Amino acid sequence: MILTLALLAGLVFAWLLIAVIERFRLDLRFTQALLYVPFKLVYRIADNRIRIARSANTPVIYVISHQSRIEPALMLSLLPDDTLHILDEASARSPWLELWRELGRTIAFNAEHV
Repeated sequence: MILTLALLAGLVFAWLLIAVIERFRLDLRFTQALLYVPFKLVYRIADNRIRIARSANTPVIYVISHQSRIEPALMLSLLPDDTLHILDEASARSPWLELWRELGRTIAFNAEHV
């Protein structure tokens, strides 16, 4: 039991440490960094170019081509706080994306109404 708790505490500490490193390296909020760490580790994301996108002069339109269901969460984790995220209806209603939707300003978009 003690070994299990020690391993769990070690994992939590490693997660927090990586989040702190990513917070300063990518200039993210700490909550963004905490939610970004699993993507970074599981999918081995190369994020060196996101700093270019984050430092672009405003106004900027970021266009993300969604090839899977993780892109909305990934972009909500990485893009600046003042970004307005326009999500498709499936992403806007998805329960697993709730934590990421709380990170930024999001609205749902239905292409059929255009």
